[in-house]
Amino acid sequence: MKRIAPYEYGREFIRKEVAVALYGIDISNHNLAVNYYLQSFYMIKASEGRTFADPLRERHAKGALSAGRLIGFYHYARPEHNRMADEADFFVRLVRPYLGRAVLALDWEGRALAYGPDTALAWLDRVTALTGVRPLFYCSDSQTARYAKLAGRDYGLWDAKYSTHPPAHVGWPFIAMWQYSGTKIDRNVFYGGKDAWMRYASGGKIAAPHTQAKPTGAAWVKALQRELNAQYGAGLQVDGIPGPKTRAICPVLTRNSRGQITRLVQQALGVRADGIFGPATEAAVKAFQAAHGLAADGIVGPHTWRALLPLAH
Repeated sequence: MKRIAPYEYGREFIRKEVAVALYGIDISNHNLAVNYYLQSFYMIKASEGRTFADPLRERHAKGALSAGRLIGFYHYARPEHNRMADEADFFVRLVRPYLGRAVLALDWEGRALAYGPDTALAWLDRVTALTGVRPLFYCSDSQTARYAKLAGRDYGLWDAKYSTHPPAHVGWPFIAMWQYSGTKIDRNVFYGGKDAWMRYASGGKIAAPHTQAKPTGAAWVKALQRELNAQYGAGLQVDGIPGPKTRAICPVLTRNSRGQITRLVQQALGVRADGIFGPATEAAVKAFQAAHGLAADGIVGPHTWRALLPLAH
């Protein structure tokens, strides 16, 4: 059997679960030689604390842009030493030439985890006020519930979970980006295309980029057809084609629904696939419905199923 690098398992999962995704890496002064043509985007370290400016930030930004790639900048927080407003001012001065072209992000790890969401908000709100751009918030998947207040303030999540299984992102209805591998190189997937990236960069309204993507691939449809046959004796041909017979037998799912079909819907929406239709799943359904012009009632009925199922192969 062909040996696959660990991060490729994450890519294979993503290929099966989302229709539009971009792949990229984090880079900083530790990455001296970068072939900028290899990735779709680069998240570049701009600063740390209120005095460290990454010496390679300009080289990386210009190199990636010259190669026609997308860029973003992140700031490594040091709240144990500084006021967050001062760190925000420092960061904005460094990235100002690229505003409107770069996604911005706050890296919240290490000693920063001793501080709560209000401290992070001091940086996020300050950067938003100075630039008109709402930065992403980066943290480990194990910390998302603790910082869910930021989701309520409309800040996107850059979720770190080194696994072949997607993040749970507890407390957040969807994620913008997943850091799924981090050995010598931190590898990421962004849930959306270039247009979604540029909306984040320009401060435009983002409508649930993670849930906009329809599930693709016959494997997901076949899994649904097998389950419909097992539960309802539907007699469907397991062909991976979501035709009218498949759509007609799909059940209505609501809060507290449980089982394998609920799990498949959760996989399609990118929420924790535990088979229990709870608050996070309901929020993801509503976001998906709103993004597709449907009544956002949180109920997976015929119209929502039609939007979820891939219609063309």
